Amino acid sequence: MMLLLAFPALAADFYADPVHGDMSGDGSLAHPWGALEDVIAAGMFEANDWDALPYVEGTSVLVPRTAGPVGPGDTLWLLDGDHGVALFDSLYVDGTITVAAAPGAHPTLGRVRFRASSGWVLRGVTISVELAPEPSILPLVELDSHAWRGPVHDVTVEACDIYTAMDTTSWSAADWDSRSVDGIRAEGDDVTLRGNHLWNVDFAIATTGERALVEDNLVERFSGDGLRGLGDHSVFQYNTVRDLFFVNANHPDGFQSWSTGADGSVGTGEVVGTTLRGNLFVNATDTTRPLQGNLQGIGMFDGTYVDWVIEDNVVVTDHWHGITVMGARGTRVVNNTVVDRIEGNEVGPPWIAITAHKNGTPPVDCLVRNNLATAYNSAATGVAADHNLPVYAVSQHFVAWPEDLHLVATSPAIDAGTDALAPEIDADRAPRPQGAAVDVGAYEWTPPAVDTGDEDTGASEDTGDTGDTAATQDSADTASPAADDTALTEDAPTDAEAAPCGCSSAAGGSQVPLVLGVLLARWRRRRTPLR
Repeated sequence: MMLLLAFPALAADFYADPVHGDMSGDGSLAHPWGALEDVIAAGMFEANDWDALPYVEGTSVLVPRTAGPVGPGDTLWLLDGDHGVALFDSLYVDGTITVAAAPGAHPTLGRVRFRASSGWVLRGVTISVELAPEPSILPLVELDSHAWRGPVHDVTVEACDIYTAMDTTSWSAADWDSRSVDGIRAEGDDVTLRGNHLWNVDFAIATTGERALVEDNLVERFSGDGLRGLGDHSVFQYNTVRDLFFVNANHPDGFQSWSTGADGSVGTGEVVGTTLRGNLFVNATDTTRPLQGNLQGIGMFDGTYVDWVIEDNVVVTDHWHGITVMGARGTRVVNNTVVDRIEGNEVGPPWIAITAHKNGTPPVDCLVRNNLATAYNSAATGVAADHNLPVYAVSQHFVAWPEDLHLVATSPAIDAGTDALAPEIDADRAPRPQGAAVDVGAYEWTPPAVDTGDEDTGASEDTGDTGDTAATQDSADTASPAADDTALTEDAPTDAEAAPCGCSSAAGGSQVPLVLGVLLARWRRRRTPLR
């Protein structure tokens, strides 16, 4: 009897070279294809599409569309040069195809879109409007679920450099407002955005689908929100968001989320089961540059937020909203550090607060624990609060505020927390506890001899000079709100791009230049920063 065994096809490597390649080649290293844009147009990928359009959930069936040589498990390596604009439209892969920068290569794209597609990994590419054949106001990376063509899902974008313009030195507020574009706008479920560097963008990273994983990204020099997460069961962890440029009426947030009800109204639904862990939000690393503004740290103003975990985050900002959750059930805020960027500024100090929904519904079964913050402002009912410490004197707790918010060996925060529901690791991913009990705040005090097991390659270098022209900023809304729940409900922004919000922006700044070197060094990249 003959035994027939079926073996999976071995993964294959293909190459695209926009300088020396040609679409008449076989895609080998010796005979590469041309630019990625041409590879897509030539149908070189094995992919499926729906049997009929428009797409109908539960009824439409995937059928083969193209039978190109690059199939599931394969990698298309991109060599040096301009690969055009990559539009992956209606390409559902039965598995995963990787499109990546070849080792040592620096491929570029003007824009990337995955529309009605799945099963893709994009890695190591530089993407910028400056590299596009013509100007565009569309997001630099767009994952688009299309009402007619179908949803996007299971797409990964990682280790990419994404920017509007390399140098914004000469940009005024009006330039920022009209010329900066969004970085990554990701609809659809099960998307992963990892290890990307975004700078000189408007809204940096926004996800709307379920189970998004957004981790280890660096966002700097942005004018909208740093991160947005609107989908259930998502994870935003170990991202760094720094250096807001205040240029319009948007109320900018380091992280923002809001719910949408069945009728499409904001604040009438639920966002469920999302985790914010180990993120760093910094209002400004240089308080002398133009276009200063006040960054709302973690702003969640239109719940209800159900079963969220907000832990190990560091917020350094000049605003009242350090971490604010308005309308919550079963949500916990544990082991975070929230401090002023500039002490004594008219805006702030930043607080941690879980309060009633804007419609008056009180929070239920929520927890604020083990935090180290300049203020607390939670509702009197529905929120258990324990083992939190106020920051009255920064020298009492921190190695070198505001550059380094690790604890000094004599800080009262050491061993002052409780292990119950505390994270197992801190913002540096060092294990907790190191002593008799968990420390309060985002950082566990760690003896120098302890190896955290996480490599430290240092902070990414700055990628552009500061602007020359300051914006004219309205300070009419800077009056400090009263310390009660009603202070957390204010008018939504009028800017069409702005999300529902709980507070007004205001001008601010100091003439003391500081670089948050040690804090920013905790953002660890696995590759050499772009110079």
